[in-house]
Amino acid sequence: MPTNTVVRACIDTDIEEEASAVLLTVSDALRILLIHIAHEKVLPFEPLIPNSATILAMEEAQKDNLESITLDQLQAVFNKNRKSFRGIYE
Repeated sequence: MPTNTVVRACIDTDIEEEASAVLLTVSDALRILLIHIAHEKVLPFEPLIPNSATILAMEEAQKDNLESITLDQLQAVFNKNRKSFRGIYE
C-alpha cells in the first residue's frame, strides 16, 4: 500500500496566486510534476533557459567586460549572503 510523504516548498505568494487561478493547488501542481518526472524520467520543461539578467551577463562576458575579483573577495560575498539563506536550505 503506497504511503504519502509531506513535502515543504518555499513559493513566492504572487506565483502561488497566479498558479491557483488555473485551479491547481501547490500540492496538485507538485504532485503532477513529480508523477511526470517519475514516469517520463525527464523534466517537462527546459530548466536552462537564461533570464534577462543572465543573458546580459553572458553578453558582457563575451565582450570581455567583466570585473575581476580575487578568491578572497568572492568568499566574502558568499559569507555575507550565506546568512540570508539560513533556514531556507537547512
